[in-house]
Amino acid sequence: MDLDTDLGSSKKVYVRIENINLNRTFGKVGVAVTYWVDKSYSDTFKNSEDRFPKGQISNLVVFYENEESLGEELELPTYFEFNLTKPLQIKVPIYETREVPEEVPYVGFDNLGRKVTRYRTVVRQVKDKIGEKNDVTQVLDLDIESHLLSWCYGQIKAQIGKQLPIELLEDN
Repeated sequence: MDLDTDLGSSKKVYVRIENINLNRTFGKVGVAVTYWVDKSYSDTFKNSEDRFPKGQISNLVVFYENEESLGEELELPTYFEFNLTKPLQIKVPIYETREVPEEVPYVGFDNLGRKVTRYRTVVRQVKDKIGEKNDVTQVLDLDIESHLLSWCYGQIKAQIGKQLPIELLEDN
């Protein structure tokens, strides 16, 4: 697609993942990306010891939907956070609480001071299972880790596709 960048116009802006932070405790993946004029600049910098990348662009771009368009200014995200979870259908029990009277023994004393067993009525609350209902909960999807890099690129493409036409985004 046709984008204006801080380094000029480009039809081949390239997104590269720079950092992936996997947090199993919270079920999150943080991904930092950089944007490049094209893939060749990214590849050249990846294998060099240069501290000043040539071809890396800012995340502020102008998108031209067609040739008559005046352009739309966009700020592309440089950090993404995704959930490592998948939905799981579970059955949740449904309980009903009812009160049940119960005779409880206790030690008392008679008129002569001798120990005797006496009873008193105590009302207890009892929960009875009356059914189940289906519910959906989120659980960690640890299978994602086996293909984490490609999964992250897919998630990034979906997020960028909310700002730019997804059919124009290519996978490399």
